[in-house]
Amino acid sequence: MIEDGVVKDLVDQLLTGDKEQQASAATHIRDLCAEKEEYRPAFASAVTPLLGLLDSAVPPSPATLALTQTATQALGLLSECDTNRDSIRAAGGIENLVSLLKALNAATASDAARGLRSILLSVLLALAVDEPNRVVAYSAGVVPILVQLLGTKGDPATVEQAAKLIGRLAYNRTIKDSVRDAHGITALLKLLQPGQGARLDARLAETVAVSLTVLAVNNELNQDAIRDGYGIAPIVKILEGPKEAAVTSAAADLLRAVALNNDANKNAVREAWAVPQLVKLLGPEVDLVLVGKAVDCLRILTTGNEANKAALFSTPSALSSLVRLMDSRQPSVIIERSAAVVGNMSSTQDFFAAIREAGTMQRLVDLLEAGPNSRVTEIAAKTLANLAVHESNQTAIRLSGGIPPLMRLLTLKPTDQVLSAAEGALRRLQVSGAERNAILDTFRYVDGIAAQRSAAADADAAGRDAAAAEARARQQSAPASTSEKTESKPFTRYTVEEAIELLSSMGFRDTECIMTHGLNGGDILELTDQEMRDELKLSHLQAKKLRNVQAAFKLFNSMMRRPGKGDVTFLELQDWLMRYGRSAADVACIRDGLKDALGKGTMAVLSFRDFARSFSWFASTLQMMAAQEQGTPPDIARLASVGSMRSEASGLKEERPTDNGSSESHGDEAHGEANSDASKEA
Repeated sequence: MIEDGVVKDLVDQLLTGDKEQQASAATHIRDLCAEKEEYRPAFASAVTPLLGLLDSAVPPSPATLALTQTATQALGLLSECDTNRDSIRAAGGIENLVSLLKALNAATASDAARGLRSILLSVLLALAVDEPNRVVAYSAGVVPILVQLLGTKGDPATVEQAAKLIGRLAYNRTIKDSVRDAHGITALLKLLQPGQGARLDARLAETVAVSLTVLAVNNELNQDAIRDGYGIAPIVKILEGPKEAAVTSAAADLLRAVALNNDANKNAVREAWAVPQLVKLLGPEVDLVLVGKAVDCLRILTTGNEANKAALFSTPSALSSLVRLMDSRQPSVIIERSAAVVGNMSSTQDFFAAIREAGTMQRLVDLLEAGPNSRVTEIAAKTLANLAVHESNQTAIRLSGGIPPLMRLLTLKPTDQVLSAAEGALRRLQVSGAERNAILDTFRYVDGIAAQRSAAADADAAGRDAAAAEARARQQSAPASTSEKTESKPFTRYTVEEAIELLSSMGFRDTECIMTHGLNGGDILELTDQEMRDELKLSHLQAKKLRNVQAAFKLFNSMMRRPGKGDVTFLELQDWLMRYGRSAADVACIRDGLKDALGKGTMAVLSFRDFARSFSWFASTLQMMAAQEQGTPPDIARLASVGSMRSEASGLKEERPTDNGSSESHGDEAHGEANSDASKEA
């Protein structure tokens, strides 16, 4: 580690030295920080003096330009440290940097000025990793400057940096709109159309595609602006390039973002002849990452769009490629997406014969073995249910051995969605004799299990109501503490004070903002990540505690037979755990762990207050149990959404096949703010 005396001497020279001494000190700081990353936090005290050396005169003075450049380079290296980025923002450094960039943009650009401009853009890129810094840069007016820089002639490096910075800033929803309003999308699209005779720069095109992808995610107006700016055809043209190129992968990402949940863009993508190009990217010689993106584009394009299904069906080798990608040796994400595309195709009876003759039935039957809680299993069962409308397909499903695995799924405690899909497929199969009797026996078994669970839940409810009535009678003569009053109350009915008491018991320190904004339990459940950051001004760790409460609430409600209560019985908890593959020994381990963590002698009833306080332990225990079995760790976010599964079930109608690629945003195709790391862009 660098000695404190060295740091102090260099900072003192910045503060009190003459120009020559300041330049020497700035150079030493820059070189030391470039030499070793661990030196950068030590120079936090140099941030403010370095900012004071920036000269924003128009045009920049030749005498001070070199010093300004050195100071900016040093700030760029310091900004690689989290705490230094905060210090630069607190000292007004972002406004200073934007002001200097604007001054350089307005001045007659010399080689030295262009070099300084490049350094400024690099520093702003590093700072824009953090959301608060994006907001400050936007408020300082950086967006119009960047859009203007996109039109810089003879300086492709500056254009590329400006495009990349726009993409990084656009992770903020407000900035997405401001870029469009400043005609930034139009300027970016022009960079993908170099003009007749000119060659598209692959590196620049990749940067532009990444930035446009960020702008298009979750923003329909920006999606429309890309279409209206004639941007879809150039994107598709990039797909015709080398299959191994990073720009091809970026173009596939952009095509997914543009078409997601946008019917007009889906049609425009088809009309630009994108479907044949995407099918070419499914070949065995193509990198699997690019294959996954291409097949997901096809999934999005064929969801709810008959014309796109027809275009895919008429493309040579499309169906055979998809069936090949459904092989169990492929990565699971490619299997799932390929099955979803075939599932979308199976909702149209005109394609039945081709799907059957391509050997799809055997692939789908094999995918039923993916597990009772698997998304792949659900898609395969729904697709078989769609295909079973036709008599020839029913025969093919039977000959492929589809009946036994469908029956077995019903007995393995599957998710509601898998259960509904498997049951729908079996009911559509026209069978007789022993097969029909076996299926009916399976239905009766499943109905019996459901009836037992319902009876047990009703008995639990009755016992709990009686216990609650007795407890209320005992408490009438004595005041209850806050924790006792909230013991069986649903979190949605918590008062502000009760919510604060629970959060405090979980280690949440910033309770003053909860009180200031008057947030009760229901309000806390509706908070978004942006509101936690921008309105409540919470740190990442404190916001994480609120997100834990939200996740705990969703998971807690999914355990209930009748969601909306303030507690669950141990039988409800036990059924939920066993439904997700936990053994009796695991259930006992979790029960004992909860008793120890909460200091309770019994665990007949678990209140939400207690569950929220032990949620981190509960989630990590499930992860460890799954890891010990060498299986895939449970997805807590997905488990937390179990309560909504019943309303999202397939709803298969007896003679009407449906798309079963699920919602278009399933998977990672959205590349939205929650899934993207702004610091790891291409």
